[in-house]
Amino acid sequence: MYLGDFIGGMFGPIQGSNVAMNVYLSIILVFTLAAFTEKKLSFIKLSLYVSMCFYIAILAEMKIIYFEFLIILIILIFTSKVSFKKIVTMILGVLTLIVVLNIWKAYNPDSSAYLTNWNSILNYTAETSYAGTNSLNRLSAIPMLSTLFFQDNWAGGLVGIGLGNADTSNIDLLNSPTYSLYGETLKYTYFQQAILFLETGIIGLLIYLGFFIVIFLHSFQKRKVKWVNHYEYIYIVTARIFSILAILMVFYNQSFRLESSGYLAFLILAIPYIWVNNEEEEITKKFDNKLSISR
Repeated sequence: MYLGDFIGGMFGPIQGSNVAMNVYLSIILVFTLAAFTEKKLSFIKLSLYVSMCFYIAILAEMKIIYFEFLIILIILIFTSKVSFKKIVTMILGVLTLIVVLNIWKAYNPDSSAYLTNWNSILNYTAETSYAGTNSLNRLSAIPMLSTLFFQDNWAGGLVGIGLGNADTSNIDLLNSPTYSLYGETLKYTYFQQAILFLETGIIGLLIYLGFFIVIFLHSFQKRKVKWVNHYEYIYIVTARIFSILAILMVFYNQSFRLESSGYLAFLILAIPYIWVNNEEEEITKKFDNKLSISR
């Protein structure tokens, strides 16, 4: 019987497979909520999708889904025109979180403490090691790496030790010297922000996070255009909200370093650019047609 980290569904019953499952479920939650607010999905179907997502999350102990759902609701409400349906969605979403929390408490009381108790949350994300006595944790990774590798020197912390100089490989012979010495102990590859900071410093980390912010802003391009196809707009909103969730995932795990989740995530993030390119092609075709007719 597989429980916790071993519940990965179509991503396989191996430890850490729920990293990819988290990306998959978050995309489903964003898309279905956006479709519901655009009147393209019924309340019954929305309830079914959300219930299935939280059912999997509870079994796999994916506590991050709880916070991701709340973030999705907030961004969905405040980055688009407020409507009665969006307000209803927010209220229903909050009620859903309350119900899910009570189910979580009944199923796994110890795990649910990380969702309700601030001290437990801090202990889970910062004060204890994630996967061993001396390993890093989500909020403590950058300060610890700064002390261990750069002796808190600001110059070293700005640029890191160089891209690829702390990376790992499936073949031991190809592991970087840094990983061979510290990787198995510190587990810095478990968190995207940790290895980014170590290799490229604060500058590299900020540039990487800036990539998601640019996508978020780009999703608002031509927002005043009257949408002919609501489904098209739903995909744009999905990419918009997921770009913010992506920043959270950079600090939470290694979603974008894995083939099982990285390709799926970046496919969703590419949607605004695909739409803009299609729009530009349509405009060019219309212009060419008018030009040929005038001749």
